[in-house]
Amino acid sequence: MCDFITNHISGGLNANILQLKNNDAFFEAQTNVQLKNLYAYADSILGYLMECSHHVSEAFGAVWKKYLDNPVINPQLQDLFSGLDGVISKIQGTVDNHWKYKPADGVEKYALLKTSAYRNTLLNYFYDISKYDKTTLELIQQAAGLIKNDYFDLSV
Repeated sequence: MCDFITNHISGGLNANILQLKNNDAFFEAQTNVQLKNLYAYADSILGYLMECSHHVSEAFGAVWKKYLDNPVINPQLQDLFSGLDGVISKIQGTVDNHWKYKPADGVEKYALLKTSAYRNTLLNYFYDISKYDKTTLELIQQAAGLIKNDYFDLSV
């Protein structure tokens, strides 16, 4: 997930997504079908990122269970996994905010792409997730340093 965000959002996720920031003319010129497709694309990426965060949560929940009874490693991992859980909750909350975003009555959500305020909101969701994802990676790296190497299956 971190690699996906770093390589694609920072380096150019998609020319159309990057135009969310301030290209009013581009979005004004789009047909409703094109706007629907662009919105569906952004929505699917945010859904993918939420799914990734869910899998990270599941994977480290399973790792945590293995070490739960270890009195030496338990407090350190507990703090890291608690932090990880909090960050993952923020990622999921960000995507949930996107899904719950309500336009004015009679306005389709995709049509909001014509407004810079909404496009900035949408772009900020990506930036927020990128920030949370980097924190997730840092916590995972710290936790991995506390877990015995023989636990990981490096053949995958």
